[in-house]
Amino acid sequence: MLTRRMFLEIGLGLVLASSLTMGTALGAVLGTTPSWGFEGNAPDQFMGKSVAIADVNGDGVDDLVVAPYSGDVLVFFGSTIGPSTSPSQVLISPNPGSGGDLVALGDWNGDGYGDVAISSFSNNVASVDILFGSPSGLSASPGWSTTQDCCSFGQSLGAAGDVNGDGYKDLLVGNYDYNSTSFQAAGRAYLFLGGPSAPTTPARVFDGTSTGDFLGYALSGAGDVNHDGYGDILISEVSAQDVHGSRGPRVQLFLGSATGVASTPAWVTSGPAGSLYGSSLGSAGAVNGDGYDDIVVGDNQANIGVKRGSAQTGLKRGKAYVYYGSKSGASMVPAWTYTGQEDNDFLGDAVAARDINHDGYSDLIVSAPYRAALLPKPGQIYLFLGSSKGLGKQPAWTVQGGQPYAGNVGFRLAVGNANGDLLGDLLVGMAQWSNTAGASAGRAVLFLGGAP
Repeated sequence: MLTRRMFLEIGLGLVLASSLTMGTALGAVLGTTPSWGFEGNAPDQFMGKSVAIADVNGDGVDDLVVAPYSGDVLVFFGSTIGPSTSPSQVLISPNPGSGGDLVALGDWNGDGYGDVAISSFSNNVASVDILFGSPSGLSASPGWSTTQDCCSFGQSLGAAGDVNGDGYKDLLVGNYDYNSTSFQAAGRAYLFLGGPSAPTTPARVFDGTSTGDFLGYALSGAGDVNHDGYGDILISEVSAQDVHGSRGPRVQLFLGSATGVASTPAWVTSGPAGSLYGSSLGSAGAVNGDGYDDIVVGDNQANIGVKRGSAQTGLKRGKAYVYYGSKSGASMVPAWTYTGQEDNDFLGDAVAARDINHDGYSDLIVSAPYRAALLPKPGQIYLFLGSSKGLGKQPAWTVQGGQPYAGNVGFRLAVGNANGDLLGDLLVGMAQWSNTAGASAGRAVLFLGGAP
């Protein structure tokens, strides 16, 4: 976890595409070198700590949103020739201090523009704010803001989708270090409903039920798993305790309805004790094209039993799981899994999904931030293509981090369409990236769909 406070200095430089190790691709998927990039210009700026893609100015082309550790927000407007090379907007954090998370919500207030939620922490005040989109981009001051339980409110954010079918997008907020009156670090998650005059009190609160559950470590919309027209949500507890006192991580799915999400989960899956099942999660889209959204869960510390001679290996390789949606809900058994290739890869640390190649099937992107290759642990990102049979067993595209320990604090992933074509694009935040300005200046890079 980052502990030092960093400040944004204007005048940041454009990344050279050649500075990221060339990847491999099968067919026209994502480019093997980034088509766009932006770097921090001072040590410990951690540019790319959070990233998002959203159409904030309503021109029909998605824009890039990038944040450094300070919590300030840089917006790069997209266009048919790609994103702007310098910030179109630089917005100062409404709660200057250290930035938390950032997520593209969709249209929260129903005005036709994409909105972005940000969290920040300063002087024992934890705040979550929504910056509204407009023809000129994101608002300089929040259109909606709330503070809840001190002091870790907003450690995680998730775009919930539209859980009650009212036409407005909703917001999930996590506070996984939350201490209840009975339990330390039980964790808490909050659901806020969107609208033109959205309330700042949560519509639903979910609490961990024992010490050290860390409920809300990761949370996200699940898409529409049962295809009933309402968005569903996912919440992880990375150290949940069962009725027998045993601990193990788990992920819960709550179904949406006309009255909002249910108070009890419709689906619960658990990972092995000692792993971090639920370290990432989200909607995988319909990877097999059946119209039901699927669920992806990452476990970046999964141990996989592998023997090499007399040695037992497979430690912290990480694993990603996909569970199919259906009319009756999510399957209990994963339809697809993929495991890190070497010990300490931490595969599954981040996930994202979109139809990258415009074939009608959702595709899945998974990161392994400590993956070792020609360089010491540059990290690696994988793309798996969907089809009528589901996801491919092997990646159709990979790319490596480009310098030692480039993924040391994890890669941040966001998908969208930043040049207005029919193909999906991938934005990657690499906060640990170092350059001539100093260590951990940070960077963000964009891989365009169909690029060479």
